Amino acid sequence: MIEKTIQVIRDTEHEAQEIVRRAQSKGQEIISQAKKEAEQLIETQVGAMKQTVIEQTKASHEASAKQQELLLSEMEQEITALKLEVKNKEKEAIQLVIEHLV
Repeated sequence: MIEKTIQVIRDTEHEAQEIVRRAQSKGQEIISQAKKEAEQLIETQVGAMKQTVIEQTKASHEASAKQQELLLSEMEQEITALKLEVKNKEKEAIQLVIEHLV
């Protein structure tokens, strides 16, 4: 009877050790899987952030280019107006010279 009890205790200890070993193994698997998922999540987030930065940079460049075009157009209009004013002033100056000569 004692031998049977000892055998039952040994079997129980063996089973307990096996349960602990499986629990440790399963714990390592869970940790490994969690690390993989975290790395994938980080990679996805970084990729999304990079894409957002690229899109914002592109939009900024486009807005800057449009602003430059608008400023260039305004400058060209101002130059044209100044050229016209210079021609008018030149005509007036010629007319004044002619009037003083006559």
